[in-house]
Amino acid sequence: MEFNARETLVLRIISGSIHINVNSRDFLVKTPSPETRYKAQLLYNRRLNELQSSSLLSEDQLIDFLLRNNLWSIEDQSKLDSLPKDIENLKVQLYELVFKSNQRKEVKALIKRGKEELRTLRERRSRFQHITPEGNASISKLYYLIGSSLYYYNTDRKVYKSDKWIDKPNGIIHQVIIEYNRAFIEENIYRELARTEPWRSIWNAAKSDTLFGVPSISLSDEQKSLVFWSRLYDNIYENPDCPDDEIIEDDDMLDGWLISERRKRDKEKGNAEAERIAARHGNASEIFVVAETAEDIKKINEMNSPTSKMIKRQRAAAINQAGVLDEADLPDVARDIQTKANQMYFDKMKNK
Repeated sequence: MEFNARETLVLRIISGSIHINVNSRDFLVKTPSPETRYKAQLLYNRRLNELQSSSLLSEDQLIDFLLRNNLWSIEDQSKLDSLPKDIENLKVQLYELVFKSNQRKEVKALIKRGKEELRTLRERRSRFQHITPEGNASISKLYYLIGSSLYYYNTDRKVYKSDKWIDKPNGIIHQVIIEYNRAFIEENIYRELARTEPWRSIWNAAKSDTLFGVPSISLSDEQKSLVFWSRLYDNIYENPDCPDDEIIEDDDMLDGWLISERRKRDKEKGNAEAERIAARHGNASEIFVVAETAEDIKKINEMNSPTSKMIKRQRAAAINQAGVLDEADLPDVARDIQTKANQMYFDKMKNK
């Protein structure tokens, strides 16, 4: 990014406002006050309570709906669960290939492909979130936050003078929300701003809670994000084993270094309780833990990955329908058996 573009973004973040143009009219979305945020949260709570008895789907019902209509699958959920870890491992591999440029390009391409696939899966998974009470209430909260902070450009005059508009949002706020989402700053941009000029000099000159002229409680989301990344880069620069500039300036390689450092610390501290339980059971695909109370049951269930939870739900539905099922007839087990049989067939044909 050129210096001028970085400077414009830095000034926008410092100002705490975002310029929005809708139908050739200019608006500013300013940082919501603590009071506005509180009201928005109260609105979310009220809407959520109202919608609990509505026809909207619960999270479990949404998953069942997606599965029944082939809009989502166990395989999709499994990919969604595993891709972040796969991308992590690729980033570590990239960091370790710092002196092998050709191999680095290949791993870079794999990381890019993994990120794109992860983004696509997340978008597909969240596409129907609005038909859940939580998703619908979140939309109302966002509309209130933006609408209550919307001003006409070059004036201190609010577009909405009272809160009555929230019950019947008009076309302006719909368009403002669309443009507001388009103005979203991606993580890689924050990272570039945090380690380059002109922000780096500003940050080094005044590291305090009043850096933006307001107390920390009143910081915008953009300001908090920039402060987070600035502090992270401070910690990296101050680390006795600080990596070279080439690594710091490459987000994926730097992530690889950070992940490596974190894994070293985790190894020194020992594994978490779930990992210790898994280790005691070797490579078992399932582990049964006896629970004594409802609280224990909840805690054990939370240790399952989203994929495991979906498999449990799918198994329960199949058993309810059939009454009794052999293990080999369970949907996920049958699918695994078929996959292995297909692979054995292909391997056999390939070796002929």
